[in-house]
Amino acid sequence: DAAGKTLGVLSVFAAHATPPSAAELDLLAQLARLAGLAVERHQVAQQLRANEAAFRALAEHTPEAVLVHRAGTILYVNPAALRLFGASSTSQLLGTATRDRIAAAYLPQQLARMQAITSGIPIEPLVESRIVRLDGSELDVEVQGTALQYGGAPAIHVSIRDISERKHAQEQLRVAASVFSHSPSCRRITIHPDQPVS
Repeated sequence: DAAGKTLGVLSVFAAHATPPSAAELDLLAQLARLAGLAVERHQVAQQLRANEAAFRALAEHTPEAVLVHRAGTILYVNPAALRLFGASSTSQLLGTATRDRIAAAYLPQQLARMQAITSGIPIEPLVESRIVRLDGSELDVEVQGTALQYGGAPAIHVSIRDISERKHAQEQLRVAASVFSHSPSCRRITIHPDQPVS
């Protein structure tokens, strides 16, 4: 190979024991190089398959939604992503455009992040966004995208976490704080540890 490592042995047998000519030696050297390239490609393909299998084994069992896309086309989704997007099978998401799963208000932000990841430009690792489920409903999420090799070519790995309950709780706290700050009778609240709050 290029590093000088022996990948195999090329054996040639002749009917008569004569020294090879310069042309024959050149031909044998070319054959050896071609055989070496073929072996190297096979080894690289095996390693890629092994890496992809390891990735799938991890992604399939994580509770967080994971998808992989290339140039905006979804190539892989794990079971958690199926549930998050409201899909019953991978065929509903594979081969579709990521932009169809991003809420319009967040599309410019996410397209810019995809471009930055593809270009190797550092980005904020985790941001809030909103996805569009298959039924058209929208869901608040946190997303994290990173570059990876998938199927032997560059792609983007995306982890997606549902934060809709957290956002709902934050909104309830904001409303409660607003009510309490504007109500003269609610200026002071005392909570006793052994009494439930109503």
